[in-house]
Amino acid sequence: MAALETWQSFWRDVARASVVGGAGSVRNSDVLSDIAGIAGRVDAATAYAAACGVREAMQRLQQNARPQLVLDAVMLTMPRLAAA
Repeated sequence: MAALETWQSFWRDVARASVVGGAGSVRNSDVLSDIAGIAGRVDAATAYAAACGVREAMQRLQQNARPQLVLDAVMLTMPRLAAA
Protein backbone atom coordinates (compact mmCIF):
# COMPACT_ATOMS: atom_id res chain seq x y z
CA MET A 1 0.00 0.00 0.00
CA ALA A 2 2.93 2.32 0.68
CA ALA A 3 4.01 2.10 -2.96
CA LEU A 4 0.55 3.19 -4.10
CA GLU A 5 0.61 6.09 -1.65
CA THR A 6 3.92 7.17 -3.18
CA TRP A 7 2.47 6.99 -6.69
CA GLN A 8 -0.59 8.97 -5.64
CA SER A 9 1.57 11.66 -4.08
CA PHE A 10 3.81 11.74 -7.17
CA TRP A 11 0.89 12.25 -9.57
CA ARG A 12 -0.61 14.93 -7.32
CA ASP A 13 2.72 16.75 -7.47
CA VAL A 14 2.75 16.44 -11.27
CA ALA A 15 -0.75 17.94 -11.37
CA ARG A 16 0.28 20.79 -9.06
CA ALA A 17 3.42 21.49 -11.06
CA SER A 18 1.37 21.52 -14.27
CA VAL A 19 -0.97 24.16 -12.88
CA VAL A 20 1.31 26.20 -10.67
CA GLY A 21 4.45 25.62 -12.67
CA GLY A 22 6.78 25.82 -9.75
CA ALA A 23 8.54 23.77 -7.14
CA GLY A 24 6.83 25.53 -4.25
CA SER A 25 3.77 23.34 -4.37
CA VAL A 26 5.60 20.03 -4.75
CA ARG A 27 5.87 17.74 -1.73
CA ASN A 28 8.28 15.20 -3.22
CA SER A 29 11.20 17.53 -3.70
CA ASP A 30 13.62 14.60 -3.94
CA VAL A 31 12.24 13.80 -7.42
CA LEU A 32 11.57 17.39 -8.45
CA SER A 33 13.37 17.09 -11.78
CA ASP A 34 11.26 14.04 -12.70
CA ILE A 35 8.07 15.80 -11.66
CA ALA A 36 8.95 18.91 -13.66
CA GLY A 37 9.81 16.84 -16.71
CA ILE A 38 6.56 14.91 -16.65
CA ALA A 39 4.53 18.03 -15.81
CA GLY A 40 5.83 19.53 -19.03
CA ARG A 41 4.52 16.55 -20.99
CA VAL A 42 1.19 15.87 -19.24
CA ASP A 43 -1.61 18.31 -18.55
CA ALA A 44 -2.95 18.80 -15.03
CA ALA A 45 -6.23 16.98 -15.71
CA THR A 46 -4.40 13.86 -16.88
CA ALA A 47 -2.07 13.89 -13.87
CA TYR A 48 -5.02 14.41 -11.51
CA ALA A 49 -6.86 11.51 -13.15
CA ALA A 50 -3.82 9.30 -12.56
CA ALA A 51 -3.75 10.28 -8.87
CA CYS A 52 -7.47 9.53 -8.59
CA GLY A 53 -6.95 6.17 -10.27
CA VAL A 54 -4.32 5.25 -7.71
CA ARG A 55 -6.63 6.35 -4.89
CA GLU A 56 -9.40 4.14 -6.30
CA ALA A 57 -6.96 1.22 -6.50
CA MET A 58 -6.09 1.68 -2.82
CA GLN A 59 -9.78 1.69 -1.93
CA ARG A 60 -10.36 -1.50 -3.91
CA LEU A 61 -7.47 -3.21 -2.17
CA GLN A 62 -8.91 -2.21 1.21
CA GLN A 63 -12.16 -3.84 0.10
CA ASN A 64 -10.25 -7.10 -0.53
CA ALA A 65 -10.21 -7.01 -4.32
CA ARG A 66 -7.63 -9.22 -6.02
CA PRO A 67 -4.36 -7.32 -5.93
CA GLN A 68 -3.16 -8.46 -9.35
CA LEU A 69 -6.37 -7.31 -11.03
CA VAL A 70 -6.36 -3.98 -9.19
CA LEU A 71 -2.73 -3.27 -10.08
CA ASP A 72 -3.25 -4.31 -13.70
CA ALA A 73 -6.23 -1.98 -13.94
CA VAL A 74 -4.44 1.00 -12.40
CA MET A 75 -1.42 0.57 -14.66
CA LEU A 76 -3.69 0.60 -17.71
CA THR A 77 -5.05 3.99 -16.64
CA MET A 78 -1.62 5.62 -16.22
CA PRO A 79 -0.72 8.29 -18.77
CA ARG A 80 1.40 7.11 -21.63
CA LEU A 81 4.41 9.26 -22.26
CA ALA A 82 6.08 9.35 -25.62
CA ALA A 83 9.81 8.77 -25.59
CA ALA A 84 11.68 11.99 -24.95
